[in-house]
This record gives sequence, structure tokens and C-alpha cells, in this order.
Amino acid sequence: MFLYQMNKGSNIVLSLFFLLPLVAALILPALIGPLVCTKNNQVRSDLGSLEHVFYTYYSRFQYLPEGSPGFDMLVTEGLLPKVPFDPWIQPYRYTLIDKTHFQICSLGENKIDDHGFGDDLCETGDVENKLRFF
Repeated sequence: MFLYQMNKGSNIVLSLFFLLPLVAALILPALIGPLVCTKNNQVRSDLGSLEHVFYTYYSRFQYLPEGSPGFDMLVTEGLLPKVPFDPWIQPYRYTLIDKTHFQICSLGENKIDDHGFGDDLCETGDVENKLRFF
């Protein structure tokens, strides 16, 4: 009878050994998914705020900052306290498209420039159309 109980206990341990990875595979995505969504929501909020700061810059100077030092110009002018980073600790990317259009992007979780595709999150600004409504 003691052997039967030991085998029964072994079966329970063996069952847990096989069931634990299955349970983890089902539960972990449910726990990690909301974390990624929260970071994406933070990026969308940041992009909206940063877009507004570029509109403010354009209102003051009647032009947009050129090239990659765009955020540095906003810091120099006192419109931002520091160069902004996304939740994955990567600097946001600023691209001047033409005299009145710009794009701000986060490279997303994979930290690879997918040129606005993949998991990149981007916002495109149009100062002419936006400032007409102010």
C-alpha cells in the first residue's frame, strides 16, 4: 500500500511537470499583452504631445526644425525639458518631410526602424492645416 501511495505521488509530480508549461503558455500572454498595450498607449499619448510642441515651435518661428536635431532645438528653445524617450528607452525619431510636414516615430518594442511599418508607431504632422484651426 505504501508503494501505491508513492507511485500516486510520483504521478502527481509527473503530471505537474507536464502541465506547468502548458498553464504558463496560456497565462503568460494574458499577463504580458496588457503591458505591451500600456506601452503602446503611452507612445500614442507622447506622440500627440510632441506633435503639439512642434506646432508651438512653428507658431513662434514660422518654420520647423531641420533634420535629426529637431528635439534638441525644442530643448534649446525651452519647449521640452529634455530629449524624449519612448517606453523602450529609445529616443523618439523626428523627420522633416517638407516645410510644413513632419513625422515623429517610436521604433516600437523591437527597436528596429521598420520605416513606419511593423511595430513602429508614428504620427505625421501638418502645420498648415493644423494651425488654421487655432
